[in-house]
Amino acid sequence: SNIDNIVLGAYSTTVFVGLYSCMTQLYTMYSTLSTAVQDVYLPSIVRAVFEKKSDDDVTRMLIEPSRLQLMILMLAFTGFIFFGRDFLSTWLREVSS
Repeated sequence: SNIDNIVLGAYSTTVFVGLYSCMTQLYTMYSTLSTAVQDVYLPSIVRAVFEKKSDDDVTRMLIEPSRLQLMILMLAFTGFIFFGRDFLSTWLREVSS
């Protein structure tokens, strides 16, 4: 799972490996934030499919978490864009504790 770090370490310095690892961790956290919203709504959507609800009902049930997911991800992204290092240090401190 860390082959990319090993290859990067063989051809560059430890500073680049550390930076790459931090960026990979941020990407993983951002992706996890995205899937957390889906995991909350998944049981109700699956239940609706098994209960043979109409396609329009299922579509409406899929739109709501998608919009919420977009809002949460855009909030994190705009926080990163506008506040940069301060946002990252706050986010990483809260997640690691």
